[in-house]
Amino acid sequence: MHQMTRSCGVLLLCVLGAGIPIADGQEFRRGDTDLSGTLDLGDPISTISYLFLGGSADCLSAADANDDSSVDIADALTALDYLFAGGSPIPPPFPDCGLDPTVDSLGCDSTGNCPAAQPPCSLEYPEPVIVLTVLEPLQDQVPTYQCGSAKSFDVIPALPTGILLDPSTGFLSGSASVPSPPTDYLIIASNAVGSANTFVQIEVILLAPCNLQYAEPAPVYIQGLPILPNVPSFGCGAPSAFGWQSSTPFPDGLALNGQTGAITGTPTTITQGPQATNVRAHNVSGSTGTTVSITVVPPAPCSVAYSDPIATYFQGVVIAPNVPTVGCGPAKLWEITPALPAGLILDPVSGEITGAPSSASPVTSYAVTGSNVSGSATGTVTITGAIVKCCVSPSDQAASLS
Repeated sequence: MHQMTRSCGVLLLCVLGAGIPIADGQEFRRGDTDLSGTLDLGDPISTISYLFLGGSADCLSAADANDDSSVDIADALTALDYLFAGGSPIPPPFPDCGLDPTVDSLGCDSTGNCPAAQPPCSLEYPEPVIVLTVLEPLQDQVPTYQCGSAKSFDVIPALPTGILLDPSTGFLSGSASVPSPPTDYLIIASNAVGSANTFVQIEVILLAPCNLQYAEPAPVYIQGLPILPNVPSFGCGAPSAFGWQSSTPFPDGLALNGQTGAITGTPTTITQGPQATNVRAHNVSGSTGTTVSITVVPPAPCSVAYSDPIATYFQGVVIAPNVPTVGCGPAKLWEITPALPAGLILDPVSGEITGAPSSASPVTSYAVTGSNVSGSATGTVTITGAIVKCCVSPSDQAASLS
């Protein structure tokens, strides 16, 4: 042990002496030169005794009452001023034991009733592995440790944006604003004599997607025509994949892009009304879905031509069916303008003209329109007239049809 003594003349300022450096971790109470546990008149007397009468001082750091990194008459005066004249407060550590915040070469052989400082040890957090979604609040993670008191906390590398480490208490809190891969963060609890550390792994993942919608939730497409991409929109977290989840898939020829969710293709099969398919958007946090109801209709007719476009019929004679040919899509409904001569009829389903004209009529052109849900086309049939033919026998009528 160092016996710290000084023998100096009156008014001589005696400065420091050999002691244990503060890095040894000794706590002390500033101004408590006699190590009695309190600052009282005995302390400046002990300082003067050390300076001028050869007395001992077992803790020069405690004797340095004004914290100027030396022991001299000013320290005794600082203590007296504080005790009896309402002077400035004694610098820390005071009134409790603590470590010297000032780096100097003073030290202590003994600290009286102040415990020897220790570094923190056994640092732990309640959750060593934390998985959060973006913007999810982190429940306060309060560290526990043993041994010495931690004065500061640090972390390496920097925490995810929005997650905070309180440098005084070590509390982890906040909410992350961006995704972050699983990362091990080294958290260090320190005091003047040492440190303890531990790892906390934090991963920040996206929010689950929500509010999935399609630009066309109930589109009607034409068989054989490429469709414009039907593109989804969504809220919350971005999806990483799309899929359909239904007993009814998309109509033949249409496909779902698994990365973008766009529905594309060329429908090849006509549907019997809307065909509903549930589309889901996924990421690691969850999924959301919506229903797309697709109807595929035939293309519109694009041309109409009759087997006998310029026909001559005889009054009272049954005509051979005049049959239409339709281009592009099939016609489901047929109409004619103006009305056919009496005795002739237009089949509204097949478009065939049949019957037997019952009276003479002038030469007339007729507009025949075939249509379906997608559109229509019009062709022309000209009937040169229903010519009166006298005295036609049943056998002649049959022969005219052969």
